[in-house]
Amino acid sequence: MSKRPHKGLTLRKNFVWAFAGNAAYTGAMAVMLMSMTKLLPAEEVGLFFLATAIITPIQMFTNLQLRAVEGSDAKKEYLFGEYLALRIITVFVLVAVSVAISVLIRKGTHMILVVSAVVLYKCADCYADITYGLLQKYERLDKVALSRMLRASIGVGVFVAIMWATRNIALSFLAIAATWLALFLLVDIRFVRAYENPTPVFRMGRLARLAVLSMPLGLTMAITTLNTRLPQYFIEKYSPTSAQLGYFGSLAYVVVALRLAVSSLGQSAMPRLSKYYIGNLRAYFRLLGKMVLVGAGIGLLGVLGGALFGKKLLTLAYTSEYAQHNTVFIWLLVSGAVGYVGTMLCVGLTAARLFKVQVPLIATVTLVTLFASWVLIPRHGLVGAAWVMLAGSLTTAVGALAVILINAVTHANRHRKA
Repeated sequence: MSKRPHKGLTLRKNFVWAFAGNAAYTGAMAVMLMSMTKLLPAEEVGLFFLATAIITPIQMFTNLQLRAVEGSDAKKEYLFGEYLALRIITVFVLVAVSVAISVLIRKGTHMILVVSAVVLYKCADCYADITYGLLQKYERLDKVALSRMLRASIGVGVFVAIMWATRNIALSFLAIAATWLALFLLVDIRFVRAYENPTPVFRMGRLARLAVLSMPLGLTMAITTLNTRLPQYFIEKYSPTSAQLGYFGSLAYVVVALRLAVSSLGQSAMPRLSKYYIGNLRAYFRLLGKMVLVGAGIGLLGVLGGALFGKKLLTLAYTSEYAQHNTVFIWLLVSGAVGYVGTMLCVGLTAARLFKVQVPLIATVTLVTLFASWVLIPRHGLVGAAWVMLAGSLTTAVGALAVILINAVTHANRHRKA
């Protein structure tokens, strides 16, 4: 039996807390990346990005976006223990598939060790993610923020210390994985107990139904992530060394960091947006419109900052070698600005629990991204890769907007007939 929950926070407070937590987490990831770029050669940084390019699409699929499904579960159809049980199963799949692929690509023992360490680090994050979905459902993103701040401050300290002492990527990620797993057991599970029983519930019939419900969203996110990684695969193919991939991945991380700020609003608004969609379609569109404007505003500020201070920021954060690719950086920021609008529109789709329709949408984005990568990257290198990202972001935003508008008309007609 679930426990009586505390009263949820207001949307404004949830946004502030979500932003603070994401800012701390993003800052920690930035420090980790900066430590790698300053202590390791670009080829080693490129090896790390190749590992994440292998792991992340698999992770997004096996995650099944259970956090979003759980956070939008306004009718409380499933227990937290069922979400956690399914996550435990999928994490084992994530590890097995990622390590198997690292063996098959034949990049050597060092590559297998890096992939193994990074995937364990990702797994520790996956377990925390499922607790965040519960807290998001009860509109208590202050506790999510506290967890992320602890993980950021303690985890990054451990990572940088090991990286400085050993110059070894695998050992550094193993250390942060162990640290985050300990925080999950000591902090995150305690938060869950205030709301529901944290014990995993392995009722296979219900887990199968939950997996089927979540599968379209997991597939959508896997393809979405694959779309962002496709340019990296082509860079690796057409570049003589992994250094170019190291440069591109490091520059693109700034776009990812800004997207986490955009996600703060999406995470805080998801439960309310879901409720509005059920009972107040006008309020749903009003809130979604504000979210889109915030996403666009953050993107435009990023482009402006990159145009004015890009070279100085890249030199300070990384090294002067990375700053030589400032034109690539600006184009990546432009693609990010368009992508943030698409991110907010996709949150609107998820809040309406329109999971299946997202699969053909993202499949279309994949075709556009694949074709653009094939045409642009061999001819234009890293700049072409940034243009590919822009083409994918634009397709996502336009497609998501079209689906939302078509669904709104259908929804309105259905209610008019009723």
